[in-house]
Amino acid sequence: MKGSLAQIQNLHPRGSGVMRATVIGFDPISASVTFKIDTSPIAGVFEAALALPYQIRFSPGDQVLVAAEDGGDFFVIGVLHTSSAPMLSSLDGSCITVSSSDSGSKCQIYSKSGELLVEYEPENRKTKVMCNMADVELVANDGNMSLKSSGSVTIEADSLALKGRKELSLKVQDHPGSAQSSLFFSRGQGDLSCADMKVNTKRTRLFSDELTMFAGKLIGNLNHCLLAAKKLETRAQTIISKMKNIYQSVENLSQLRAGRLKTLVQSTVHLKSKSTVLKSEEDFKVRAERINLG
Repeated sequence: MKGSLAQIQNLHPRGSGVMRATVIGFDPISASVTFKIDTSPIAGVFEAALALPYQIRFSPGDQVLVAAEDGGDFFVIGVLHTSSAPMLSSLDGSCITVSSSDSGSKCQIYSKSGELLVEYEPENRKTKVMCNMADVELVANDGNMSLKSSGSVTIEADSLALKGRKELSLKVQDHPGSAQSSLFFSRGQGDLSCADMKVNTKRTRLFSDELTMFAGKLIGNLNHCLLAAKKLETRAQTIISKMKNIYQSVENLSQLRAGRLKTLVQSTVHLKSKSTVLKSEEDFKVRAERINLG
């Protein structure tokens, strides 16, 4: 049903030719709006084409402004109220929508197939980039790539791989820019530097052809310690050992070479062997209140 410009102008003494209407249907393919006007003398149901700088998917009950040209064709020239988000579309069908709700506003970018690509929340100052395709690749063939944030950066994936053809470096810096903690790898070498490090695991295995350790102090608290070696060599200026019991089993030879030897026993010294030889190049002294031989 068409209306005339004269009928609309009769309702508006100033001759604006603009009416308020209620949407009752919308065809997104032809971008035509079916609406109704309740005001006499042009009350009825009409169709109008969109004449907006952006596209919008109208829903029944939306309030719009319509205008008629002299030929009787109606055009939607304004939106008073809508439950749908305004939409700006490109020729290939991709679009941008802006919506508002009690939780805040959102600006969303969709692909031509309807997939959400980018979402921006102005109130929260938060931007999301969604990629629903199979693979995503960022490539800088002729330059560097930098990712910076004043807050934190979180990467979450089923599998994460970091590869550097020459070097790989992780650093924690203070505000002036000097590194407080760092992890560095180059070809064939690695370096870990930090003021305090804690490793907490249920089981740790270390495999190395050669292990060298330098420390100002080594402190260990172990419930059980088992050390197996073909040859164990210990060099120290002073060794101090404190224990409740010590048990040693030597299959062949046990030899001690010392400048002096002093043994202090509070109770009993028990020495048992098939044969015993005590040899002294000079004096041999035995002092006791009682000496029993045989």
